[in-house]
Amino acid sequence: MNDAEIMELVDEVRRCERAVQQAKNALEVAKRDAAVAACPYKEGDIVSGWDHDGTSPAKVDKSCS
Repeated sequence: MNDAEIMELVDEVRRCERAVQQAKNALEVAKRDAAVAACPYKEGDIVSGWDHDGTSPAKVDKSCS
């Protein structure tokens, strides 16, 4: 293998590493967006009391913001 072939392989590895990092970043954004979309409550909402099972709020006062 000559120097040009080695450099070509190094460039390919770097391109693949960038693609993997971009995919990881996109996955993190998708996870964050999914978590926000799944949560009906916003920052500042006040939860007071819980249902009998203790799994859902009995009352949520929505924030004005």
